[in-house]
Amino acid sequence: MTKKITLIVASVFAMSTASVTAVQAQTETAQHVVDSKAQSELKTRLTKLNNLQADFSQTVIDNTGSEIMQGTGLLKIKRPEKLYWKQTSPDETVLVSDGTKTFYYDEFAEQVTILDSTKLIDNTPFALLTSADESLWQNYAVTHTDNAFVITPTNQGQSQVERLELKFDADALRSMTVFDNTGQTSVYVFSKQQVNQTIDDAYFQFTIPADVLVDDQSQGE
Repeated sequence: MTKKITLIVASVFAMSTASVTAVQAQTETAQHVVDSKAQSELKTRLTKLNNLQADFSQTVIDNTGSEIMQGTGLLKIKRPEKLYWKQTSPDETVLVSDGTKTFYYDEFAEQVTILDSTKLIDNTPFALLTSADESLWQNYAVTHTDNAFVITPTNQGQSQVERLELKFDADALRSMTVFDNTGQTSVYVFSKQQVNQTIDDAYFQFTIPADVLVDDQSQGE
């Protein structure tokens, strides 16, 4: 459970884009006309978050509305495409990405999984948190209600995430809600935020511990 949720979060680094049909392209163009103001405002807010450090609490709700997990951890993001995500409860796991490779370390299982960050999960709205790539933004519709931005892939069939909801307090990112294609909802609430403070690049480098099982899915590239 924890690994699945953490790897979905890791999809913040998925940069690949899929082709769309002419009908989808027409729908996307119409949607962008309607939501261009919301998308522009969200881009502006995210570009202000060059670096972000925060603690988080996590609540996971299944498709029946039952709470199935609570967790805590800490997050460090450095644009572009660098992530340090440490889950401290219920299990202690660490996910580190330098934008090229992503390392997921489960201390209890004594296993490290290595993934190609650019191919982790195609077409995911998480990617927008760390990328200003215009070609990537074209694959998403953005709407704005009250203090929340809702990001939805235009090609739903190619994303594990159905939609992503971001809530801000002024320029601070206060919460992130992930609705996945199994009907599960994960809510992350951020606290003790430090915005645009220096983050040591060492956080985004991972040294594989000795005597652990290594599952390298990055094809060694």
